[in-house]
Amino acid sequence: MKKNSKTDRRRLLNLSMRVVLALVMVGLLVIPVAVQADLKITAVVYAWDLVAASFQNGNIITTWDGTWVPFLHELNFDKDPFVDPLSCGTGTSSTLAGNMYYGLYHVDNAPVGAPGFQETHTWSLISCDRDGDGDFDGNDLSLPLTGTGDLPPAPVYERGEVFAECTDTGDTCRTLAQDEVVDCTTGNCQSEIVTTIQVNLDSDCDGEVDPGFPVDAKGDPDMVCFYAEARTPTLTEQDGNVWSNPLQARISTGLTESAGDKTVTFAFEPTAVDLAAFEATPQSNGVLLTWETANEMDNLGFNIYRAESQAGQLIKINQHLVASQDPGSLVGAAYSFLDQSAAPGATYYYWLEDIDASGTATKHGPATARRAAAKALPGRPRPAPMPGNAF
Repeated sequence: MKKNSKTDRRRLLNLSMRVVLALVMVGLLVIPVAVQADLKITAVVYAWDLVAASFQNGNIITTWDGTWVPFLHELNFDKDPFVDPLSCGTGTSSTLAGNMYYGLYHVDNAPVGAPGFQETHTWSLISCDRDGDGDFDGNDLSLPLTGTGDLPPAPVYERGEVFAECTDTGDTCRTLAQDEVVDCTTGNCQSEIVTTIQVNLDSDCDGEVDPGFPVDAKGDPDMVCFYAEARTPTLTEQDGNVWSNPLQARISTGLTESAGDKTVTFAFEPTAVDLAAFEATPQSNGVLLTWETANEMDNLGFNIYRAESQAGQLIKINQHLVASQDPGSLVGAAYSFLDQSAAPGATYYYWLEDIDASGTATKHGPATARRAAAKALPGRPRPAPMPGNAF
């Protein structure tokens, strides 16, 4: 049978039109849509470890008694535009902007209601190059922190070079929500507190990093770190209900936890001593340290450490172990120790360390006190001058 070439050409033309139309329709469906970019959360999240005396990423050891814990995280950016950053306004975009979420476990679910991190402050952008040698390495992480000597709302620690404070009106770093309580989705807590921050290192959206921020050879931001401090619960806030689940903090691009989070974990070791109070009181002859225990199961005794700042070097000031008054007691006892070596006019931070029967040491504190400056002795009154005609 002979084929009709004209008919075949017509059929082929119709088929071609249908294919073209289909491709056009598909093209309309797959036109790229602008993606709202966020910060590129790829760097490690660090927290200050009191025992290691450096910023660490895992099993952070800190005192669980109202201590403020510093956090550090280097910022990175993707190349996608962040649409309508608050500092530039509607209709603008920046590839150096994005939202970040700083979350910390807040309430435990086993035991229910045990308090975790209570609040955060001092959100800021600082130099990662803490030692000023031109790079960000282990030396920057282990560079000692220096306390200001002030309690919150400080900051508690000196941060080095600060590029910007994060405030609710900031252009470069703006807080959108502070310590917002949200449900925990990991199963290891009941809730967490989350602070939402919008960062824009191109606050005028001209495509270049703002003056004052360091850049690399390509003109991209270099060694800019996010810094913040978070407070652990006081003994009063815990009221005997101590956190037991794995504890962590995170920095992410979402309000709730996700696979892309960068986290830092904290280690907890139960102590044989249930400390009810620990105080430092200035005296004319030194600083009087007093503490009370609720129980001392397997406790051998105590050591006392002193530092000149909250993150300073700890120096043991007792020559001999302060022996437990009643090891194994479920009632507890009261103790005191006078630090006569405290210099007049100086502020000190004190830690109490309990030692159990297995040799495990657990620190509590700090308690802080400023010994009063020595008073000058009153001068002896000068004798009245002799009358001019006395002789």
